Amino acid sequence: MGSRANVLKGEGDSALGASDDAQEVRALSGAWALRARPSCSQHRKSTESTGPNGVAAHVETARRRSADWLGPRLVFRDRIAGLDRAACAAMEGELAHAPAYLGESDRVAASQLLDAVRRRLAKLEEVERAARIASWQRPYLEMGEISGLDRRTCEALLRTLDQPPCPLQPVERAWQQNTSSRLTTHLDQLGIDDLVARIESLSQSMRRTLFERLSRLIAG
Repeated sequence: MGSRANVLKGEGDSALGASDDAQEVRALSGAWALRARPSCSQHRKSTESTGPNGVAAHVETARRRSADWLGPRLVFRDRIAGLDRAACAAMEGELAHAPAYLGESDRVAASQLLDAVRRRLAKLEEVERAARIASWQRPYLEMGEISGLDRRTCEALLRTLDQPPCPLQPVERAWQQNTSSRLTTHLDQLGIDDLVARIESLSQSMRRTLFERLSRLIAG
């Protein structure tokens, strides 16, 4: 039990950081992998023993070996909600490659723990994704009235809007499409304003020529 005491030292320390959890997962893996591996003498006794007592001893050795592997990992069962991504990834790697010698009940417990770790990972990934989306959206939420934007700013915003940092949820996709439509409409209006200003700068004869050509174009 000395190895376990050393590895789990500080378990109740409230100041244990999330990155320390990842190191603790790895430490548990190394220390308890040795304990879970039967010694040569144990293996020889279990294989050489015969009769009911020998079978019982073999079953008990197998049960203890299974429990020794699962036990230190169950320590984290009530701490999963506070683990960071690195610690969850380390724990997931351990549980996803659980040894074949686990007993049935221990295998079920390991599978349930793996599911809980993966749910925590998915939640952390969504938090990170949402933070990146919020950062990407911020300039649009703070840009004020679109009617006050110039052409260059409008074009830059449209380019960035078309390149989200990660996949969008349906509500985020709808927001993107709505914002893009509003910016595009404003950009088109700026184009019309520029065209009108250019026409106003033309001579009367050039305006008449332009009007005639536009009339034929509209008439088809």
